[in-house]
Amino acid sequence: HESVEDIVIQKISLEKLHMALSKLSKKDQDLIYALFYEEKTERDYAKQIGVYPSAVHSRSVKNFWYGLHIEN
Repeated sequence: HESVEDIVIQKISLEKLHMALSKLSKKDQDLIYALFYEEKTERDYAKQIGVYPSAVHSRSVKNFWYGLHIEN
């Protein structure tokens, strides 16, 4: 069983994630959704949207680093 503290921490973390995602462009939100929720590879997503895999990789790296620097 999860403690009340664990549940609160999880809820706060999810709120921060949603806030961070809402600050991204629609294009970057779609990228995050495809990679993490649909579990597509960068290569598959690149093929789907008609760009080179390196372009998708650059955007995913940019979004990862952006996420690490969001203020608490």
